[in-house]
Parts: sequence; structure tokens; C-alpha cells
Amino acid sequence: MRQLAYLTILPLLFFSCRGGKGRIRIEGSFQNLNQVDFLIYSPNGGFEDIDTLHLLKGKFRKNIPLKGGPYTFTIIYPNFATLSFVASEGDNVRIDGDALALADVLVQGADSVITLENEVVEERLKVGQRLPKVDIIEKSRRSGRYMLIGFWANWRGGASVVNTQIKRSIEDYGDQICALSYSLDIDQRIRQAAVGNDSTAWDSYCDYLAWDSPAVRTLGINNIPYMILLDPNGKIVAKGSNFRNDIEPSLQKKLKKKKKKEEQK
Repeated sequence: MRQLAYLTILPLLFFSCRGGKGRIRIEGSFQNLNQVDFLIYSPNGGFEDIDTLHLLKGKFRKNIPLKGGPYTFTIIYPNFATLSFVASEGDNVRIDGDALALADVLVQGADSVITLENEVVEERLKVGQRLPKVDIIEKSRRSGRYMLIGFWANWRGGASVVNTQIKRSIEDYGDQICALSYSLDIDQRIRQAAVGNDSTAWDSYCDYLAWDSPAVRTLGINNIPYMILLDPNGKIVAKGSNFRNDIEPSLQKKLKKKKKKEEQK
């Protein structure tokens, strides 16, 4: 009888160590962090909308309904840095780290952890070719003007600098260019706070689908910040993640800077 009891308990112990059928478990702890909410979402359909991981006294645990897999999950920290991993139904993902060293977070139990080093970049865009047709980009183009397109999101640290670079370019070149700020954000309030009033000088767009946005998929964008410069005919003049090295030289070569008011006096 005792042997039968052990046989009954062992499967329960096994499944208690995992997320269980129809879900995954995400748990862990962070030093130097007491109480805060992390955002979590799945860019490829693990679950819909945005969820939260609530840390209390530096610890958290959450069961998330999930069927099948593998799926990608992205956690967004309060400073908009991110952690991405791949997990499947039944996984028990353990995340431990220090809020003062987010780059060194330890992830256990996931199928894999995604870093910038192991992301596969598919290069679809070529300088000199016409940009594949994307409705929102076509609507934002202006006849006879070069166009600067910037992809960014608050959840990727440093990516919001795209808006500063667009603003400066418009100040420098005036009506020789038009621009589109394309946000991959997933929270409307955060995006609006970041864009502010500057976007009245150029078009701004976000469908809150992050990497699942149709334009992002069509163009093969898989890293941000990322900028594209088009000529008036819609051909790619320059592209890349570094504005100063990849975009600015072409702007300086193709366009003439406006004279500053001080210079006109």
C-alpha cells in the first residue's frame, strides 16, 4: 500500500516542478528591488495583450495559460531594458538577478534565452532598391521630398533617440524631407509620454503589435533602433541602426542644410 502511495505521489511531484499542462510558470527574484511590476508579452502568439509580473519583496511567481509552443516571451523592466526567452507549455522558468546588473540575469528552465548576439538578422533591404510597399509609409510620403523612417520603442533601451534624430534632421533640412516615427511600443500611455508634442512636425504611428506589426514583418526589421532614408522616388538611399554613421552622411550629401536664423542676420 505504501509503495502504491509513492507511485501516486511521484508524478505529482514531477509536475509540481513544472508549469503543468496548459500553462507555464515564471518565477524568480531580484536583489535591490522591493516592489514593482514588470511587463511581459509574447510577440509571436503565446498569449494576447500585455500581462504583468508583480514583484513583492523582490520575489515573484506567475502561472500563465499556454498551449503548445515554443513561444517567445519578452519582459520589460521599469527602465525599458528587456529580457527575451523562448518557452513552451509545461516549462517552469526561473529568473534571478540584481536590479543593479540587469545584463547578468540568470534564466533557467527556458528552451533558450535570446540575446542580441544570437538574434538572426535577415537582411531584406538593399540600398538602391525600392522599399517594399507599406501603406502607412506610403501615406506619410510627400511628393518631391526625401523621407526618413525611424523604428523604435520605449522597451528597447536607447531606441527612443530616433525621435531626437528625426527632429534634428527636420530642423536642419526643412521641407526637403518628411519623416515617419514608427513605434513598436505595446503601451499607449508610455509611448505618448515619450513622443510628447514634438511629433506634430512629422508623422507618428504605432499599432501596438511590436514585432508582429505588418510593416515590421514586411520589411524584415528585427532590431531597433533602425532608420531608413528614401529618395523622392521611394528608393533606399541609406539604412542602419547608427544615425551618425549610416544615415547622416547621405543626408549631408543629398540635401542642403537650412541657414540658421543667426546666419541670416
